[in-house]
Amino acid sequence: DVQMLREECRIVGKLVGCLPRAPRQNIQLGLPLQLMPEEAKLLVDIGNIIILYKQSYVHSIKISNFFLTLVQQRLYKEHRKEEVSQRMDSIIAGKKAKKRKLQEELNQSKDGAGAASETMDAPEESGSQGALSEGKDGADKDIDSLTVDDIVTTETSAEHSLVQIFTQNPWKESYVTYKDWSYPSTERDILRYRVFKDLWGKGFYLTSGSKFGGDFLVYPGDPARYHSHYIAVCRSQFDELPCLDLVSLGRLSSNVRKTALLCAMDRNRKVTYTSLTWTGLS
Repeated sequence: DVQMLREECRIVGKLVGCLPRAPRQNIQLGLPLQLMPEEAKLLVDIGNIIILYKQSYVHSIKISNFFLTLVQQRLYKEHRKEEVSQRMDSIIAGKKAKKRKLQEELNQSKDGAGAASETMDAPEESGSQGALSEGKDGADKDIDSLTVDDIVTTETSAEHSLVQIFTQNPWKESYVTYKDWSYPSTERDILRYRVFKDLWGKGFYLTSGSKFGGDFLVYPGDPARYHSHYIAVCRSQFDELPCLDLVSLGRLSSNVRKTALLCAMDRNRKVTYTSLTWTGLS
């Protein structure tokens, strides 16, 4: 499509994407191709392209990511339950060992508290040991009765869920023709488009002229083979043009070996051109 636009329609556009094999440089760029509004409007007028838009695009992404998060949480919980059920014996044994270790540390802290515990009579001591034994057995019974649902109680939060990245555009079927494009709407846009269309109709190639202080750069052929001959500057014929701006434009175009082209529309909406050539005076 890009080659067709360049060779058959004389629409150059601007490549704005990085090359897959050289992503860390910005000297030579690749797809996608960005079009100026004038280029897109011209292609629509001559019937070479149609402008499409995706309805509720952002809303669709939010809904898709919301349901994706719910699915991830459900799958995570199911996977976690299956994993716990396979290791249930080792999990219960580990909980029992941790419980006994905590109880032993508690007993050691009590033994080192002082001589008060040593003066206790034998019946009371045996009674306390019996209660401790019963408590330990009761704790072990509670651990033995644990189920998978008792262990798997946590869920993943939304910020820890994976982000859905599509490998192809999932909204192709939702494309609809965009018929309400309002370009050109202002007098400035109308002038630029009229100039672009008129120069294009004369067989020229046009690109953005912002780097030389103009609206368009005008080429006699493909920009890959020719230098631009004109710097097109779109100005209303009813606007005042200060002499300093006129001199600056003439000097600039002369220094880069181009001709400044003042483009305007007359009262009949016909595009007119005035060229500026800077010559030295002896």
